[in-house]
Amino acid sequence: MKKGLVTKLSFAVIILSLLVWMCAPDIAAGKYSGENPKTIALIAFVALTISSACAFMSYKLYLKKKRATSN
Repeated sequence: MKKGLVTKLSFAVIILSLLVWMCAPDIAAGKYSGENPKTIALIAFVALTISSACAFMSYKLYLKKKRATSN
């Protein structure tokens, strides 16, 4: 990926998943209705935040290794 795109994309994913969580309806779940949409959005937010942080840190580590080998 291009240099600045990784950072921008990581932050965009975190912000968009936070917005989805905030906009998700809080519908009370019945016995047979499945999980609450707000809970599902929160689980997705946590998972996407972790994956974005890992992608960001992986990219930074790649840059650090690349600089170390080029010296």
